[in-house]
Amino acid sequence: MIGRWATAGGMVAILLLTGCAEPPPAPPPEAVVELVDWRTVPALAPEAERADYIWVDKSERLMILYRGADELRRYRIALGAAPAGHKFRQGDERTPTGRYRIEWRNANSIAHLSLRISYPNAVDLARAAAAGSSDLRRTLARELDETTVQDAVDVYAAIRLAAPGGLGEAGEQDVGSEPTVPLLETMRLAADRDGVAREYATAFQVTFDVGLPTLRAARDEALSWDDAIVETFLKVLSAHPDTHIARRAGPERAARVSELASDVVEAGGVRTGPGRTAVTRLDAELRHDGHGANPGTTADLTAASIFALLVETRS
Repeated sequence: MIGRWATAGGMVAILLLTGCAEPPPAPPPEAVVELVDWRTVPALAPEAERADYIWVDKSERLMILYRGADELRRYRIALGAAPAGHKFRQGDERTPTGRYRIEWRNANSIAHLSLRISYPNAVDLARAAAAGSSDLRRTLARELDETTVQDAVDVYAAIRLAAPGGLGEAGEQDVGSEPTVPLLETMRLAADRDGVAREYATAFQVTFDVGLPTLRAARDEALSWDDAIVETFLKVLSAHPDTHIARRAGPERAARVSELASDVVEAGGVRTGPGRTAVTRLDAELRHDGHGANPGTTADLTAASIFALLVETRS
């Protein structure tokens, strides 16, 4: 443990965790490692002696304190059971690698010298999110490839029970009959006319390429869940004409609704006053004429994006 606490009271020290790169500047060879009784609560060092930079070399199990370019002290440290490589998730027993700020010191903990660093930072969150969504999508694609005829039978029964409007009839593997091929194959047959079926056939391409990134970014930028969901809905609708509208009111109507959604997005959507006014106008347009322009497929893809983000965050 550290003999005299070197960080400033305002917690402005910078902590650099590295695998093996050399710290600036190189430490003098005669530097001594100091051993201190862990039960001794140290006093803060004088202001002029406090560190503003901490270097941690994971490969050497070494921590060095600097003030400017001057080395103040160095200490041997212990790390987790598997510190090599960057930390990606809770429980992997790795130690983060990167540049972080000291944010807080817990003077009341049994580990009375513990510090909280600014991990995860924005880069860590983006990296973890990308890895998490990729893993989820690969797992989903594998599960879809392994679906069976019984899976198709169960899904068809659920669709008939829900009795959604505007399904029409298909010449092959119609939902009103019993399927004879695996679920993924039935979805591929309907992918050209149904957006949800297209998601199954493409391992949820719109969900992972449009919906999830939009929702994640909105939440990262502190939008409320309500606003983030509306923004995601508008982004998906503006990029992909709704197949539920196309079945009920025709492809021209579906394309027109997507154009209106694009106008709302360009006006700022939920983030600006004019954008919110445009959202209200679009809502009225969608409700006009007996809800014939109800973007139900877009709602389904938005729900899938919400689910993916919740799974990603939990993981």
